[in-house]
Amino acid sequence: MKKRSILFLLLLALFATGAFGICEQDAVPQEGVTITLTCVGDCTLGGVANHTASSEKMFARAVDKNGYSWFLEKVLYLFEADDFTLINLEGPLTTATQYEDKAAYYFRGRPEDVQILTVSSVEVATLANNHSHNFREEGYEETVKTLTDAGVGVCGYEQVYYAKCKGVTVGFCGFDQWRSDDSQIKAVVTEARKNCDLLIVSYHGGIENNYHMSEQVRHAGRLCIDLGADLVVGNHSHVYGGIELYKGKYIIGSLGNFLFGGNTNPRDLTCTIWRHAFTVYPDGRVEDAGIDILPALVSTVRSSNNCQPCVQEKTSAAREYFSKVMRQSNFQAKKVKWLDDSFAVREKLN
Repeated sequence: MKKRSILFLLLLALFATGAFGICEQDAVPQEGVTITLTCVGDCTLGGVANHTASSEKMFARAVDKNGYSWFLEKVLYLFEADDFTLINLEGPLTTATQYEDKAAYYFRGRPEDVQILTVSSVEVATLANNHSHNFREEGYEETVKTLTDAGVGVCGYEQVYYAKCKGVTVGFCGFDQWRSDDSQIKAVVTEARKNCDLLIVSYHGGIENNYHMSEQVRHAGRLCIDLGADLVVGNHSHVYGGIELYKGKYIIGSLGNFLFGGNTNPRDLTCTIWRHAFTVYPDGRVEDAGIDILPALVSTVRSSNNCQPCVQEKTSAAREYFSKVMRQSNFQAKKVKWLDDSFAVREKLN
């Protein structure tokens, strides 16, 4: 009975921190193991709640008409093939009705629509962004509970998500430029680095509709890498951004929108799907095993945003998009380690 009680308490502690096994394997073999990650940009599983022509209601009708799996079915093959898919969930999933002060747009989605993520192999969501508290702390806490109860890992601010995969502990942190200062970033990232083998950080900041990486994003990204992060994923601008290679690690300025019900007709329908493989060794070394900058679209139709993101199929447009991202970045394609099945390799752009 005593052994059973101890085991129960240990399991309870693991689930409480998010550090629970999701892949079989207890230890990292000497040759190392590869962890694969897919990152996408801003996702709003709902819409604007404070306008008469509410996109929140339009999104709800789309769910009721098409079902949960329809929204991400065009990219499901990517999400199912990786170990972790990370999104920025921009807007709470809540029944709360009290707005936070001083915001032009209040995003909100229905709690039950979290199933869009669970049926589409999305494992982790960051809530560190300028819309997560649109419905105050009540809405934020309900969103955390909704995601957690559904089995989706949550990170943001002081909350770090840990997951065990193939014997490797992966940590996820999230910050934004409004609620997170350098002291919080230092405290959280330093502690998280001690508790994991691979550390992924999301940072929400920059200038909306601007393709250049802001100095704030660059500063925060470099700070996180100096503290031990292996990748920094940026979002907020709602358009693609440049990527910086800093001390051998990547800072993504912005991936753009993705599954974004908050804008039915965005100015720019393009976005980036970032794929990244890491090889982790028993001695703690983390080796870059290749990246992919995959051109994508937020919608399968050009006339409006139907909230069904997809990979860009028109090769000429995709190549042009890839070139635009690279022009905003500080490294050359030929000096990058690309995944064997990456867009750059497939199109011979490497």
